[in-house]
Amino acid sequence: MARVLLKDLNKVFDGNHVVNVAGEDVVGIDDIARLAAEALGREPVFEQGSPDAPGDVVADTTRLHELVDLGETVAIDEGIRRTATAKARA
Repeated sequence: MARVLLKDLNKVFDGNHVVNVAGEDVVGIDDIARLAAEALGREPVFEQGSPDAPGDVVADTTRLHELVDLGETVAIDEGIRRTATAKARA
């Protein structure tokens, strides 16, 4: 998804659009926290949220795919690992 953020969005999107930027993997925030913690060599810390919080949300990326040629993508675990590795080098 970084490819989307690095493009000149004024050239990619003609006009105004609402676009969900997400991968194909369906994961929960707890999954993301576990993957990030693993990539960073740490233990995740969780707090119980409000029972009134909204449930699962899955982004519809149809419009994204219509507007942007994403080319080859990577799975979320690999993307998080790459991000953590790049951050550690910075």
